Amino acid sequence: MVQVSTQVRESYASMCDETTDQAIPFAQHRELPSTRAELPPGTILASADSHLLEPADWTDRMPAKFRDRAPRAWVDSDELMRYSYDGAEVIDPFGACVSTGREGIHDLSARIADMDAEGIDKDLLFPQWSFAILAGVSEAHKDAPGRNPEYAMAYIRAYNKYVAETCAHYPDRLYGLGILNFWDSETAAENIAEIKELGLKGLVMPTNPPSVKYNEARLEPLWTAIEESGLPLSFHVGERVDMSGAGTLGTALMQNFHPYRRLWSLLTFSGILERHPELKVVFTEGQLHWIPGALQDADQFYESFGSLLEPKLAHTPSHYWFQNCYATFQEDEVGLGMLSQIGADRVMWSTDYPHSESVVGRCQDAAKAVATMASAEDTRAILGGTTMRLWDMAD
Repeated sequence: MVQVSTQVRESYASMCDETTDQAIPFAQHRELPSTRAELPPGTILASADSHLLEPADWTDRMPAKFRDRAPRAWVDSDELMRYSYDGAEVIDPFGACVSTGREGIHDLSARIADMDAEGIDKDLLFPQWSFAILAGVSEAHKDAPGRNPEYAMAYIRAYNKYVAETCAHYPDRLYGLGILNFWDSETAAENIAEIKELGLKGLVMPTNPPSVKYNEARLEPLWTAIEESGLPLSFHVGERVDMSGAGTLGTALMQNFHPYRRLWSLLTFSGILERHPELKVVFTEGQLHWIPGALQDADQFYESFGSLLEPKLAHTPSHYWFQNCYATFQEDEVGLGMLSQIGADRVMWSTDYPHSESVVGRCQDAAKAVATMASAEDTRAILGGTTMRLWDMAD
């Protein structure tokens, strides 16, 4: 079971018990209705994006040489979450209440109860704050993993073991992703073998990696190792948040929840997706509506600037979307209206449990919205079928 320190647990409770007059309450204030939507027969709800809170103290999980600098989390006097990592410190600008939400983020029995209440059969688990640290989420964090690779690798191994242990409590309900060493391609295959040995179903790397450019030639063995593993590679939003000045919360939300136009373009125009046709890439929690515009623009640039582009691609950029790529969403009426341009087989629904932008408390309504805009076959695929197939979530 996930262990959270008493101070952190009590601080979560004090903040999350506060009432709010928001149109959509924070997740911890939402009631979970027991009603079920009318969905196509055979539909299984599998979330392609949910979150699990890391332990507050990693001292016992890190090698002895790093235990005095082991990652830990606490709530400061301003009721903000703080995380320390190898002597550096970062702050969660959204606050513990918004970021952590319901008790089920760390209490597995509460999580399964919430899943049962909302009719969610399976959950794919992403880290909560690990990438905020590994990616250097604030200016307070000066030491990127590439500058201290031994420590970063020790943490990654500890996290992967932790999430595997967590999923083992409910092996037919909870499925974990392993964090992959993203800065040293020479050890990528070894790291992937460890992840597979733990029984984890996929890989995850930062969207905005510190001190690393994914199109560097030296990282080619990394992409080869991922492709040969057969495991899907996920990216997730929300690693770097600038919260200085007026209006920055809204601005940060708009920026951080839509980072994938650049990343998809980099993977495509650099030739990574062309060189690795079996690579499966998932853009998580960025919604769907960015995709048609990005494909349209990329194809136009390919035609207009073709003689200047390096490397030369054998196909238009949109070809590689349909060859390699997937995306997840919670609620996206605009995106669902463009399924024919995105590919219904490229799309996966998620709850984003238990964040403020999640569909906690509205899961059945969100699922029904998919059913009203897609065929029965596509609805079954979007709400769970593709997720179960991609991450091998066998019953």
